[in-house]
Amino acid sequence: MKVYSKWFISLIVMSVTLFYTIPLFYAATYTFDINRFFNDDNKFLIALLFFMGVAGIIFVYLTLHYRKWKSFVLLQYRKEFAFLLVVSAFGFLGLVVMFVEFGGNPDYVMHLLIGLFILNYAMVSYLGRKFFNIRLMGKQ
Repeated sequence: MKVYSKWFISLIVMSVTLFYTIPLFYAATYTFDINRFFNDDNKFLIALLFFMGVAGIIFVYLTLHYRKWKSFVLLQYRKEFAFLLVVSAFGFLGLVVMFVEFGGNPDYVMHLLIGLFILNYAMVSYLGRKFFNIRLMGKQ
């Protein structure tokens, strides 16, 4: 079992968060019915600006905590893994919302849900086992 620094774990969590930033934005606009205020072109531009803002905040945050977190090591990172699960779950739903928003056939949403769920679960399970030292199934 290899142990990683808190900074490296935070980098992994923030990378997954950045991957799901635009789907999270689309899920939030769909959930809170903000769609009526934007047309599709403006919404994608605002999503890109939101992505760049989140990326900037994450970059500054990780840079400021680099010295302190580089030498901080834990055996398991349960809180960070829980955050990763929440972000990946809502990002997964955001991908489905994006599919429908960009003109996908709603009849295929269930097929998309199943496929994306398997990919998302495999990714989170692999990251948890490899870097966070947490197994989703089996003995700890």
